[in-house]
Amino acid sequence: MQSMIPYWSLFSLFITLIYGGLILLYRYFWLKIPNLDHGSKSESGTFVSVVIVGRNEAKNMPTCLNSIIGNSYPAHLFEIIYVDDHSEDESVAILQKLGMPGLKLIELKHFIRSEFSQSFKKMGIEAALQQAKGELILQTDADCKVANHWIQDHVLMFDHNKAVFTAGPVFIDGSGNWLTSFQKVDFLVNMGLTGAGMYSGWHYMGNGANMSYSKNAYLKADLEGTKMVASGDDMFLVQALAKANAKNIHFLKSCDSYVLTKPEKTFKEFFWQRIRWASKTPKYKNPSLLFTAAFVFLVNLMLVFNFFFAIWHVAFLYLVSMVLFIKLTVDYSFIKSISNFYRQKIGPGQFLFSSLLYPFYFLLIGMLSLTFRKYQWKERKIG
Repeated sequence: MQSMIPYWSLFSLFITLIYGGLILLYRYFWLKIPNLDHGSKSESGTFVSVVIVGRNEAKNMPTCLNSIIGNSYPAHLFEIIYVDDHSEDESVAILQKLGMPGLKLIELKHFIRSEFSQSFKKMGIEAALQQAKGELILQTDADCKVANHWIQDHVLMFDHNKAVFTAGPVFIDGSGNWLTSFQKVDFLVNMGLTGAGMYSGWHYMGNGANMSYSKNAYLKADLEGTKMVASGDDMFLVQALAKANAKNIHFLKSCDSYVLTKPEKTFKEFFWQRIRWASKTPKYKNPSLLFTAAFVFLVNLMLVFNFFFAIWHVAFLYLVSMVLFIKLTVDYSFIKSISNFYRQKIGPGQFLFSSLLYPFYFLLIGMLSLTFRKYQWKERKIG
């Protein structure tokens, strides 16, 4: 075994250097994404349908709706369609009492019974689109709060960039314990990968909390084979649209169009959320996205192996130090380029803690997502 140390060390360093080059390329493409030009106003009068599918969101939904109603976009040019997904709290009663202008309520129980489907959000979106008047569909989640120019910025992308799909930034709202800090860093990385991936044309990602798309493009998208998957309405849609029209897929790089979402409060909630997200990965058909995910998995697997090998032989301690130095340097450079643009404060200690935890988290979620075919989400069993 000892004779293999030099070969394993060279392999580890080689893989780490490739990873470093890959992250620096992502950073390069992130910086190349043009900022949205707020000097150009949209005079098209584009009508927007804001779609929200929510379940048991009585506590969060009023804040979300008020942030949308208070947007800078003219009130007569947008509507809000809220689809209630079989809520067991006071969501429907609260919505009916709010009496907001331009708000439509759809109860999904009138379209499908909860025992007959598991892809509730997709069914909710399709129910909303049947009644949507807008040519531009703008999506968020009921536990989110949107920025003041959120609608206007998505309309600018639709009008001036001819976007059939636009992904916008989503950040964690709040600070506090280690779990919130980890989620905050993780969301920043995902935003950077989403933007850089789109600009480079390597891969296409999205987050249903902040995305817009052409209604006509959605209706023409090839989503066969994905509609019965419980999660992934955002990712499957952007990849289907990119397959048909990649040049008109954009990332909205603007400080005025972010969406804030609440962090998962407990490790159990966080765990099942990430299992849910990871479980849809085998369904993706984008080779570049699958390659990137597989390579990141390999790098983190190698790093964890080296941590444990260091207990057996001191040579691996030096190897872990070199690998970590390279990885932390390029990762920090990438994350800082994103956090600086969005003015999201990430301290060195917060970054270091998240980076040391990430390899173990990534491997655990990756492996368990292949094992757990059933999980619980929103007080509902899936799978």
